[in-house]
Amino acid sequence: MIFETIVVTRSEIGAMHITPLGIREDDGLTLLAPYRPSTTLDNLLATRCASVNLTDDVRVFAGCLTGRRVWPLAASERIAAPRLASALTHRELEVVRVEEAGGGELGRPHGVDDSEIRRDAFGDRLRQHLVERLARDRDDA
Repeated sequence: MIFETIVVTRSEIGAMHITPLGIREDDGLTLLAPYRPSTTLDNLLATRCASVNLTDDVRVFAGCLTGRRVWPLAASERIAAPRLASALTHRELEVVRVEEAGGGELGRPHGVDDSEIRRDAFGDRLRQHLVERLARDRDDA
């Protein structure tokens, strides 16, 4: 399952970068697969950290797609990259491995280090998906 998130990275000179990015869980690690080339990948390779933020605020996703990438941020507890202040929950990730995939098309930084969960939003999304699926299946019956 892919979770649609907002990822916040920080460059070596301290510039913040906020972007939508799908993540997956794989064997206890969080898998990120940003495009190459991309600011997200450059920042991950340079600073080796990111915050992964789950939000239900569609303005953040829409803003990132339309060029608005300035959103209120809050300090992370364990990493240099901040987190999205309005996130339902977030994870502070440290890059522990990078794999090249598809001839260097994608970088795949992995990270671990769960942060405070303000609400079980990952579980909420899964429950919402299951309820919607059951409702669709019931309508088809």
